[in-house]
Amino acid sequence: MLLEALSALSRDHRQAVIAIHVVGLSYAELSDALGVSVSTLRSRTFHGLRALRQHITSGEESDD
Repeated sequence: MLLEALSALSRDHRQAVIAIHVVGLSYAELSDALGVSVSTLRSRTFHGLRALRQHITSGEESDD
């Protein structure tokens, strides 16, 4: 279910969520690597996590 939810994200959101929350990079490290501002990465991560939650919870409701 998690892989399905991750695949539903945009590339930018998926990249930010995985790098920050799975790999463990800091926002500053990811910012340096991608050339994207920290505030943009925080926004991508926030929206990506929100979309993941919505996808997972909607899947749980339909499984009943």
